[in-house]
Amino acid sequence: MNDKKLTGIDSKPHKLALMLGEAKADMKYQIEMQWLIAELTKAKYDALINQGFKPEQALELCKKL
Repeated sequence: MNDKKLTGIDSKPHKLALMLGEAKADMKYQIEMQWLIAELTKAKYDALINQGFKPEQALELCKKL
């Protein structure tokens, strides 16, 4: 029986290795993006505090990114 029909993925090892390599590369960019989002959120929080918002208010506003 052809495994491709069952999974939709070609089971040849070299193609799987390529797919895995692409997934790892994509994951690196996703991690970098999460760091950038965290930095922006922290900057937003700090700016809100500096403008006189209470920490609870600033935190609530940061939830709505």
